[in-house]
Amino acid sequence: MNLIQAPAVAGILAASLFAILGAGIASSQSVGNEERDARAAGELKSYLKQYPAADADGDGILAVAERDRHRRQTVLAKFPPGATNYSTMIPMRDGVRLATEIFLPPGPGPWPAVLTRTAYGRWSAALRDAGTFGQHGVAFVTQDLRGDGDAEGAGTLDPLSFDNEIEDGYDAVEWVARQPWCNGRVGIQGTSGHGFAGCMAMLANPPHLVAVQSINSGGNAYLYWTFQNGARRYMFNWMKNRNAPVPDWPKPTIRLFDRAAYDARVRRSAASNHTVFIAKSGWYDIFAEGGLDYLAAFGAAGKVFVTMDASGHGPMQGLKFPRRAFPAGIKTPEFISVLKGAAELPERSMLLYYLMGDVVASNAPGNVWKVAHAWPLPHIATRFYLRDSGALAHEKSDATNACLSYVYAPGNPVPTLGGAMMGSPGPVDQRPLAARTDILRFLSEPLAKPLEITGKVRAELCVSADVPDTMFVVKLLDIYPDGYEAIVREGAMTARFHKGLDQPAPLEPGRIYKLEIDMWSTAYVFNAGHRLAVHVAGSDSPKYEVHPNTYAPCAGMDAATPARHTVYLGGANASCVILPVIP
Repeated sequence: MNLIQAPAVAGILAASLFAILGAGIASSQSVGNEERDARAAGELKSYLKQYPAADADGDGILAVAERDRHRRQTVLAKFPPGATNYSTMIPMRDGVRLATEIFLPPGPGPWPAVLTRTAYGRWSAALRDAGTFGQHGVAFVTQDLRGDGDAEGAGTLDPLSFDNEIEDGYDAVEWVARQPWCNGRVGIQGTSGHGFAGCMAMLANPPHLVAVQSINSGGNAYLYWTFQNGARRYMFNWMKNRNAPVPDWPKPTIRLFDRAAYDARVRRSAASNHTVFIAKSGWYDIFAEGGLDYLAAFGAAGKVFVTMDASGHGPMQGLKFPRRAFPAGIKTPEFISVLKGAAELPERSMLLYYLMGDVVASNAPGNVWKVAHAWPLPHIATRFYLRDSGALAHEKSDATNACLSYVYAPGNPVPTLGGAMMGSPGPVDQRPLAARTDILRFLSEPLAKPLEITGKVRAELCVSADVPDTMFVVKLLDIYPDGYEAIVREGAMTARFHKGLDQPAPLEPGRIYKLEIDMWSTAYVFNAGHRLAVHVAGSDSPKYEVHPNTYAPCAGMDAATPARHTVYLGGANASCVILPVIP
């Protein structure tokens, strides 16, 4: 079952929307020969630019044979002399065959096998990772995913879903384990776009999958790549790497998600899962929640090891957190040692995390490594209410009709400044947005003592709007004594999903709706003298798609309309953020 399903869209826009809302078969078949040839020529030019020595005859034009010879020689050079390589097409259970490269160390074997399944191309993975694994005496296998590279099956997948990788991952692992050169121990590893296939394969419980290593990556496409609370993320654009069309319009991009079905599958997998899972990410990474969710789901078996540092997907921007040494004697298992059966695993799962803090005051708490053995950590869910005075306080307003409004105009969206943003992440100063009137700002009193939070940050917004659908964005900030506004966490939600991600419904003008917004997790100490702040807006571009404030997706900005957003702040409709305070 495909856990992500596109909704039916009626009317004249249906044909144009089909390309966005799930056209796996159509999108793959729509790539004509000319486009394929152009893409292949572009790949050759790119390869020549990166590896000038590949042009063996020096004519300035890279032939396919020259490229193939060069990349094979380059990868084999990372192994001891006598290593061999061969190519094959591995069949999946439905007969679709996946292009695969196999690199074997010298000697008789058998060996444990490292498998990388990737949408970036099997040779890209080989060139990237052979140097890491070539000298460890393991078989090294790279594979094109279904519908990607030289693999078959372009018409058998929805490129906006990673669901195919559950069963394909199982079949690939078990094929490798059956080969005479494999000793039956298989591990899947990958970084970023190379990494999601291993996370998905783990859900299938392949008998011979002993370890998965996921670095700065995540599994399920909807949860960790393309959407957040129904709001299309910037990472949606990455789906171009899967030959999925990603046009700017129509908007909003809508995909439904059956969270209950997904959670049920994870629970079934966790009930008997034996795989060691190793993840590394950062609090400002675009995939930060993936490893944490796997720790929560699979950690009880004692085989999940997650490291979270103060980093993002790209060079950090804004304030710089100091480097700190790991706690003495604390070390997470190494993937290659687990694969070989040489690792002595700790008795319990482990989260090794960097607790961020004030980077200016030399004696400030935080900026240290900590260790936990389960997720979430024990905490006190503490509400900070948004007040109509602009305050952020523990007490909500007694005025039941308290509210504040602003106008969100799609033609003038709030620009993204840092946070968990691809390429420019980090605690970037939000003060350049101070003059905007389409942001509601709420500010606490200076803290009398430090406030430590570790866990998931949530927002409960009680809202209304004069349009049938729109978007709400919430940010949590740390306001330094000098006024610097460091973004800590953010989240967005498409309002039509107020009933659930699989139950879209239009907003009725004037009716109040409660939006429960998952803002993902952090580990952060707000120092004494600092203030907490919450910003509410209707946009954050390009981090999230600009919503046109229409229910039916529209074809351009001409059809977009301004929306009046009202946030309610008192009585039963008191909006708040909920912080995981560590007592």
